[in-house]
Amino acid sequence: MEELGIESYLKLYSEYSGDAGYVSNLTTGSVKFPSIEKFNSYLENYKQQGEISLTSNEEFKRVFESKTGIIWESENYYKIKIRSNLLLKAASPLSNYKSKKFVEVFPKTEYAGHKYLIKAGSREVNIYNLYTNILIASYSAGFTLDNKEVPNEDGYFIFYVKKDVFEEEIEKLVISDI
Repeated sequence: MEELGIESYLKLYSEYSGDAGYVSNLTTGSVKFPSIEKFNSYLENYKQQGEISLTSNEEFKRVFESKTGIIWESENYYKIKIRSNLLLKAASPLSNYKSKKFVEVFPKTEYAGHKYLIKAGSREVNIYNLYTNILIASYSAGFTLDNKEVPNEDGYFIFYVKKDVFEEEIEKLVISDI
């Protein structure tokens, strides 16, 4: 849209929208695209805008370590190293509340006021706020240009999360081993 402008984009969209038969008969020669040089330049300059990244050049210091994982912090990111799941809870968790997402993921485990669930696998990382049951950050290899898997070191997934994903400083939370 940046290259074409909204009016040209909407015209392109309406001109070339149709049923499966119509769309399958379109050829690239019949559609006016930006030049290949501009497209390649866009791809070259593309920067992932997500809250979760697989690389960082920042310096980190260790904040937490438990049997389920390690967390480091830098100025802008938390570096997280976990096997699969990590639960964080506030020092004074909500009482008389039961998270639906927690029960969905851990049906045989008692909910103890956990605020965040961080789930990692080879192709994705998801972070949930268990107080709201909402996915607050996600990385999925299938939705990236390079289809890059989450790095794994000795059975631990390693990734970086922008600090502003969490409502509070992570040092004010407690790692919960379940």
